[in-house]
Amino acid sequence: MRKRLTINETTDKHLVELTKFRNEEQFPHLQHNEIAIVLFTYQQDKKKIKHTLKALRTKFPDKYNGFSQHILDDSKNPVVLINNKQIHHTEAKAEIEKLKTKDIYYIHYNPNSVSSEIYGQNAKNGLVRIWLNYNSIKHLRFRHE
Repeated sequence: MRKRLTINETTDKHLVELTKFRNEEQFPHLQHNEIAIVLFTYQQDKKKIKHTLKALRTKFPDKYNGFSQHILDDSKNPVVLINNKQIHHTEAKAEIEKLKTKDIYYIHYNPNSVSSEIYGQNAKNGLVRIWLNYNSIKHLRFRHE
């Protein structure tokens, strides 16, 4: 069983994220079967955010009709995390499209394959991680919340 606890704190100067994983099947060699990941970053430059967001919008070629489970084995869309919450693959493109540069605190796109055990089938297509500005969180609502 995989459990994940995430704590995010965003201020004007930095973002701190603490993610704690607990998985007894995958980490039997660890005494408490837990891993903690700490991320610290500064506010990203608006030019960099704009450039990355523009490039990212071309990375979602798959089209979905409705909210469904995966039926495409050859999916090309990357996994999307917004404030460390995974966006359902059928909604990822729409969520990326509605974001504005001013809403984003930090954005990162890793085109390389990531862990499918953690992120699912689309992990082979890379990972998009986006953290929103604190004020943007209030007016942007995602289906996963």
